[in-house]
Amino acid sequence: METTNTAKKAVSVCSWLVFMIFALAITVPLLAAEPDRDDAQNYGARVNRITNPCDPAIPSPPSAAAAAAIPCFTSQVFPPGTTTSAWSLDILWFNPVTEKVYMPDRNNFGVDIVDARTDTVVNNVATGFVGNRAAANSSGPNGLLVTNEPHQIWAGDGDSSVKVFSLNKNGDIPTFLTSVDTGGMRRADELGYDPDDQLILIGNDDPSDQFLTFISVSANKNNIKVKGKIDLKNNCPIGGCSTGGLEQPVYNHETGLFYVAVPQTTGHPNGEILVIDPKTMTAVNAFGLTDVNNNPIPCFPHGLALSPKQQLAVGCSADTNATYPTHPLVALVISAKDGSLVRAFNQVGGIDEVWYNPGDNTFYLAGANFTANGMTGGAANPVLGVIDAGNDADGPEFVQAIPTGASAHSVVAVYIVNPEKKHDFDSRKSNNDDIINKVYLPRRINSSPGETGGIEVIGRIP
Repeated sequence: METTNTAKKAVSVCSWLVFMIFALAITVPLLAAEPDRDDAQNYGARVNRITNPCDPAIPSPPSAAAAAAIPCFTSQVFPPGTTTSAWSLDILWFNPVTEKVYMPDRNNFGVDIVDARTDTVVNNVATGFVGNRAAANSSGPNGLLVTNEPHQIWAGDGDSSVKVFSLNKNGDIPTFLTSVDTGGMRRADELGYDPDDQLILIGNDDPSDQFLTFISVSANKNNIKVKGKIDLKNNCPIGGCSTGGLEQPVYNHETGLFYVAVPQTTGHPNGEILVIDPKTMTAVNAFGLTDVNNNPIPCFPHGLALSPKQQLAVGCSADTNATYPTHPLVALVISAKDGSLVRAFNQVGGIDEVWYNPGDNTFYLAGANFTANGMTGGAANPVLGVIDAGNDADGPEFVQAIPTGASAHSVVAVYIVNPEKKHDFDSRKSNNDDIINKVYLPRRINSSPGETGGIEVIGRIP
């Protein structure tokens, strides 16, 4: 996961197109448009950039009174030694139960909580996080998530700890509960939650650490403890030792397994998806990323998200190594059963975070490092990729690439159900009167002339 910020306002309202495909240097099946798909390229900015009195890069409260009630903290200058402050925001999380979005805000040493129904900040909580720091891979907070039973925020911090907060019923008032030391030298980063076994899995991705930690989940802080570890640096699991960090994990209730994107390993220099059994706290498989002819795809995976169809969207990054110094930038959809390739897409790549939205059955991929020619080393062309996850009758299909900005690496999708309506989540289509789908995309401050930062809200334009 990158520790960067996002920029440049997205504007993209396109007509129906048949996708133009350029030749890839690897043998992967690419998609053409299917006429019966709900794949109109009509995504774009839903609202203007939204800001806040506390910091010009977080959503604004609904009124002056609400703004006065929000504690404002002194925003750090970052990078250290400069005179400008680039807003440093990492992995976002949406909780559909409370309709809140949670944003790890390093400049303000805490977490910004946003009401997704109104697109307004409702709290800005700073409790014990290290914030922006000069040392590489030691800033925080980083990855975070919210559990509902018990109702808590879990966030990785730059001092190799995990901060845990209790939440009120509405999800907008956190109370610090405890801090768990994972025992590393650098940051505790991306994390996943297994509600079946009540376990958190979090990775320490820095080369000095390279391990995964299991932590028990409990409403009682005395029962929140490290339960086990997987060492990917010195005690290589199946697939080999990590040589390129640890990235986005996801838990699969149907299989009872964790899946972790590992950019490079000794066994798979192009990257792998490590499969972990939380009951034994051991790695049980490692999916190498290959095409239909079993040739390695230079992916270096960062983003990972799971659809109900038991398919994983893999966000391939722009990383390189001696084996693959220059390569096409792609996104993959693979089977969660055996890692076999379902589809590959060359319309988006250079990806960090990936999010699956059940509200519209769509994957959103933050291609901050995508390029104009679709190859590593090309001219910058950052985009937000939109891929229809498909259903039993058809497979995943590329929909649109929305221009974004440099370092637009984090994304979260939001769905809000009208309580007077019923919505079929097995359907790929959703109507405006029963559900609202939108995407939050953070943008960097001072990334370009006239750029003010903030949160871009993206969705289908009627």
